[in-house]
Amino acid sequence: FLVVLMIIILAAVVVNSAMKPPPGFTPSNPPTSMPTVAMDDLRDAISEFTPMETLLDQSTPQRDALIWLANFDAAVHHHHRLKQRYAMVVLYYSTTYTGEWLNSMNWLHEDLHECSWGFITCNEDLEITTIIMPNNDIKGSLPPEIGLLSDSLQHLVMDGNGLTGTLPMELGELGVLGTNNAQIH
Repeated sequence: FLVVLMIIILAAVVVNSAMKPPPGFTPSNPPTSMPTVAMDDLRDAISEFTPMETLLDQSTPQRDALIWLANFDAAVHHHHRLKQRYAMVVLYYSTTYTGEWLNSMNWLHEDLHECSWGFITCNEDLEITTIIMPNNDIKGSLPPEIGLLSDSLQHLVMDGNGLTGTLPMELGELGVLGTNNAQIH
């Protein structure tokens, strides 16, 4: 019994320490220039999700996400993973233009899978099923790219933040929301 208890405690400590950002860590800011290597391929892949003119507009969070992925995130090669990670990076940049969140909990930590970023829960296939970010001083608006999670997202909770605008039409693509006790708050 003691051995099992010690294993459980050790596992809890490891999981808890993995959720804490390293000392002095802050999310990567979008770089000011775009690398030339593989940028065209990445932009072409992402243009399946976001119109090319939006990706080329330097004032959009989608452009910032593209640049961040190109400069800091060489690990994203699989189409599903790119789509999911891009959606989360756009969410971050869409909601930090007026200031940082109270707690970013490893968001945009390029060495971690997005399922290890705070406020996110994933299933066994590493697909995002839940985003719960209440009371985190999140401002801005939800981007249409949130609809890219339509295959897996079941709960989206953003209570107590300063979100503005209307809900993206793409939330309607989240067919699982509204069924199986799924919720948007």
